[in-house]
Amino acid sequence: MKLLFILSLICLYLISCEETFLPADFVQFQEQVNRLEEQKRFEEALLLTKSMQDILSDYHFELIRELAYIHSKMGQTDKVFASWAQGHELGFFFFLDSRLPQYSQYANNEKFSELEVKDRALRAAALELSSTIYEVREPYGFCPETAYPLLIVLHGGGSNLERVKEEWQSEILQSNFLTVFPRSYLHYDTRNFGWRSGDERLRNDLKLIYEEIRNDYRIQSENVIIAGISAGGSMALDLALNQVFPITGFLVICPGKPTGFSSEAVRKAAWNNLKGVMIGGENDFYLGQQKEMSQVFQQEGLPCRFSIISELGHGYPDDFESHLANAWQYLTRKATAR
Repeated sequence: MKLLFILSLICLYLISCEETFLPADFVQFQEQVNRLEEQKRFEEALLLTKSMQDILSDYHFELIRELAYIHSKMGQTDKVFASWAQGHELGFFFFLDSRLPQYSQYANNEKFSELEVKDRALRAAALELSSTIYEVREPYGFCPETAYPLLIVLHGGGSNLERVKEEWQSEILQSNFLTVFPRSYLHYDTRNFGWRSGDERLRNDLKLIYEEIRNDYRIQSENVIIAGISAGGSMALDLALNQVFPITGFLVICPGKPTGFSSEAVRKAAWNNLKGVMIGGENDFYLGQQKEMSQVFQQEGLPCRFSIISELGHGYPDDFESHLANAWQYLTRKATAR
């Protein structure tokens, strides 16, 4: 019966939609469902998402979250809540918090308050077991005897390893850097994670990761660069300005001002020859904080190239590859012979 139900959903979707094929994988599903949502074809997006639940069984959390989103766009509050409740039964959590703008409409809803309590409990249990992990991407033609520049890339808030590795695909990086991708212990929801500048546990975790990389690989101590976007950029600044471990440069995209940001910390970092690149968007909500930090960098003698990209909001610029090339030339220093 369940198979017949799924097949009927697939048939309904193909009949009702201009698409003539089902997505082959989750990436294609995301592209297709996003296109339908952008066109406000929510009934078709709903059918597509439901039809993929058995086909994309490894992405059960993402599909439930998508269903909740579609129901919310259709004004079906009861079905939104039912989707979250179904996820909770499966052990998933969604970072439900009435203080967040996307949930403000439910702030005084008793059912949402119950879901919020359950969601918070599931997240707290997950945090008890969570740890900061990392993956290493070795450069093309990697040779264990060669010392490489080290780039540590921190994912954005509400992101994960898979996404950040995809976002930082670059010939420049893969040809020149030993690249490390840490993933924070700090759950947002079941699949995604974030950073909190000033968090001593995260500082210590990332210092330990750096020390492990130093033990496992030969790296150029003159070229230890920390990078990140959004909350990852804020965390990168926190690590660099406070020299949690020896960092020579930073590349941050659309960062907010990290907790404890101060002229004194910037001055000390400048004495340690730190330099940086900061990229902001003309329409980024953090632009004011970036301008404030840039002014302090100038006042305290810390070299930092600050670019404001026209029409960019909070995200990567379209020509990110060229920005990486310019940052690599500016931030890397000539390595001493070893």
